[in-house]
Amino acid sequence: MFRNYFKIALRNILRQRIYSIINVIGLATGLSIFILIMLFINDQRQYDKFNKNYDQIYRLDYSDWSLLGTAYVDDILREFPQVQKGTRIAFNNPVIKYNDKRIRVNDFLFADSSVFDIFSFPFILGNPKTALTDPFTIVITESTARLFFGNENPMGKILRYNDQYNFRVTGVMKDINHFHLSVNALASFTSLPILSNNKDFLKVRDNWNYPTYFLIPGEFDIKAFDHKINSYYKTQGEWKNDEPQFHLRPLKDIYFDYETKNEIGIRHGCLPKVRIFTIIAIFILLIACVNFINLSTARAPMRAKEVGIRKMAGSSRGKLILQFLIESVIISTVAFIISLGITEGLLSFFNDLLSVDLHSNLLLQPGMFLMLFGRKYSCRYCRRALSRILSYGFSTGGSVKRAKDQREQCGFSA
Repeated sequence: MFRNYFKIALRNILRQRIYSIINVIGLATGLSIFILIMLFINDQRQYDKFNKNYDQIYRLDYSDWSLLGTAYVDDILREFPQVQKGTRIAFNNPVIKYNDKRIRVNDFLFADSSVFDIFSFPFILGNPKTALTDPFTIVITESTARLFFGNENPMGKILRYNDQYNFRVTGVMKDINHFHLSVNALASFTSLPILSNNKDFLKVRDNWNYPTYFLIPGEFDIKAFDHKINSYYKTQGEWKNDEPQFHLRPLKDIYFDYETKNEIGIRHGCLPKVRIFTIIAIFILLIACVNFINLSTARAPMRAKEVGIRKMAGSSRGKLILQFLIESVIISTVAFIISLGITEGLLSFFNDLLSVDLHSNLLLQPGMFLMLFGRKYSCRYCRRALSRILSYGFSTGGSVKRAKDQREQCGFSA
């Protein structure tokens, strides 16, 4: 039975080629624009979410500063043992040498060994528990390893830092995408006292250049904890005559944060732009669906003769609706497949336009479910509208005029 319905549906679609092409092109264009926008929105909302402890990671800020001195990690961990881990980050862009290769490496970071307990950086080689415990050790990304070592195993190899110090490679991790910090290499923070020629480097409070992160249990009252931190520093010499303004900023707020004015090396997105694009994407999808519904139902009264003959032959209203529904599903499926091709073709241009790196693993994107829901809803709405038209317009004694009148009452134009 369904095979017969499918054959008739294909014949009707091919017989009305111009109408079918207009319907497919309109729906495919709307869907492809929707997919592209949703890919961008999904890309922006994925930042930092790869971290397993995403909801437990906080950065300690002071007023509108995201930078602190080196001593604050030890202060917090000592005074508040409930805090599980802490790490400092330092930024540099040194010239790194290996054999005859001499390359300036941007996004070269220093961090405490606990950085791998806080952030979920995926390791390819090495042990994250011990990779940065010793001074002059370094973990590099896969791209950096390929840049210096090609296909060689980089473990244990020596990288020359600014022609002065040797760093031993103790780990290789995958390239880190969708992170608010750009990272090409992570060196041990305990190397900095020697690099800076300052044995008290890790105890400095007044040199504010280092973002400081903590792993905090999920049951903590963060506002109350902020108050405890400020109360502690109120007793210290620097703030006896001042009011400390320390506060913990959740990791999930950092990428879209625009309140912090003093920071280094932080990547930011624009939340208002993401929200506007979300509204535009939904609006375009609705327009495409409404246009598809309108074109589909506008043709129904023109098939009055076919419907009348089928009813005289004993066809039920449900079977008539199923016939129209199969035609709608075929058109929407063809439009959907074409929209995937259009999206793939436009993706490189879209990436260049917005300076992003989107990929076409479309079926994994959350927006795809919204789009499939829209197609499903469109077909259901078509079936409901056609049901009303057929019920009133093509019933016994009905006419094409009555069908057209009923179609207009349903809100569809000719």
